[in-house]
This record gives sequence, structure tokens and C-alpha cells, in this order.
Amino acid sequence: MADHRHVARVLEGVSEWQPLGEPAQGTGARYRVVLGMLPVPIPARLVIVEWERPRVIAWDTESSPVLNRGRWTFRPAGAGTRVELALVYQPPAGALGNFVAARVESTVRDRIVRALDRMKTELES
Repeated sequence: MADHRHVARVLEGVSEWQPLGEPAQGTGARYRVVLGMLPVPIPARLVIVEWERPRVIAWDTESSPVLNRGRWTFRPAGAGTRVELALVYQPPAGALGNFVAARVESTVRDRIVRALDRMKTELES
């Protein structure tokens, strides 16, 4: 699951996730990402800031209209895997950005919950 080519299998709405040079994975890897299926596509350049395979993957944005950072964690839980995501984002344009974010936040939250479920299924299969 740590390979960038698997992102589309678990996270809907990602129309592009391409490495930008070397390394293509691990701490320091950079990616061009485009999130579609929102009112407008949102491009971003992300950098992996923490990578402890198979337990942690964390990123930060280097550039994007919506600055964000997050951290996936994976832990054994009984016969399965506990998958968690911590995510912080900052919408653009102050009050206008907050207004738009409030309108799409539930859609994004639903996609993240489905992504966690898909990732768990992939890890446990």
C-alpha cells in the first residue's frame, strides 16, 4: 500500500498522483497530486515528511490552494489492522475559502472514511 500507484485504489477523487523525481517513495519523495470530483480540481505538490514502513506515512504540502498535512498510521489490532488518518488543512481566501470548505467538507470526510475502509480491506487481504 505504500506505493504511490495504489492511491487510486483506496482514495476516490484523486485524478493524478505522480512522483516528481527521485526518490519516488520514502521520506523526501515529492508528488504532483490533483484532487478532482470537487467543484474545481485542486492541484498540489506534496512531500513525504515521515516514512516508517509499515507503520507511518506523513506528508506536507509544498504548494496548493488548500494547504494541508496529514499522517497515516497502521497498527495491528487483533486479527486485523487499525488504520488512522490525522489531517489538517487550511482553505484559501479567508472567509470565502471557509464558506466553500464548509460546503465540501462532508464530501471530503465521506471519501476519507471510505478510503480508510478500502485501505484496511487491502491490507488485510
